[in-house]
Amino acid sequence: MPFERQAAEQALAALRAHPLGSDAALIGEVVERKGVRLAGLYGVKRTLDLPHAEPLPRIC
Repeated sequence: MPFERQAAEQALAALRAHPLGSDAALIGEVVERKGVRLAGLYGVKRTLDLPHAEPLPRIC
């Protein structure tokens, strides 16, 4: 698990190095067999439901 966290931090640092990515943040984690979990404003985690008609989830 520490390796994944380190890789995520490195990717986040690369995003923040660009002027348009200065506010980049980790918003969730991919968990085995459970899809994507998002962490809410108050620390509540929920599973992201993937849309059936779109190939990628829209997170905005």
